[in-house]
Amino acid sequence: MRRYTKEKDLVQRLESTLIHWTRQIKEVVNSQESGELGEDAGPLMEIAYWRGRSVDLSSIRLQLIDPGVATIVGVLEQAKSTYLAPFEMLHHMIQEEALAADDNVKFLSSLEEPCTKLVTAKPKDIAAIIPGILHRVRMIWNTCDNYKTNDRITGLLRKVRPRNVIYLFAHRDRYIVYLCAFAPSSSSSSSSSSSSSS
Repeated sequence: MRRYTKEKDLVQRLESTLIHWTRQIKEVVNSQESGELGEDAGPLMEIAYWRGRSVDLSSIRLQLIDPGVATIVGVLEQAKSTYLAPFEMLHHMIQEEALAADDNVKFLSSLEEPCTKLVTAKPKDIAAIIPGILHRVRMIWNTCDNYKTNDRITGLLRKVRPRNVIYLFAHRDRYIVYLCAFAPSSSSSSSSSSSSSS
């Protein structure tokens, strides 16, 4: 491998390949990030989004561990190519993002069955479905790293909310208080911290 580093034309061709890969990977990642869903999308679309992201990132991750890629990286390491560091940073990011997407799919999938029932539920049946959904959201909040922030878990709750709003208002003492108890808003957290500092 070391002898290849003395062939400047070869090193330049490999660097061009690496730059092309880096650009393609960035395009995929950026297109996925720009496609993140708004709060009106619903929990089933949230699950579908993360499943698609998991598939795409896993595909990129498999391509990056191909022996041919490892050979090119090895040659450019020996050649001390300046284009290698950005590629390796992106490689590391893909590994982390793929694992996070897999984790999200694993935990969000627990919402699929009750939320599917909720879509077609008659008003009289909603009362029996809501508690199970809320308990699953609480489990996700406690165990899934990506949903441990107030913004993330509140966004997930808002995706569940539209179909439930009539039921929640009919039972506000029990369920609205329950929602607020384990998903406080970021504004309330900031106001409490500012009051304590004063």
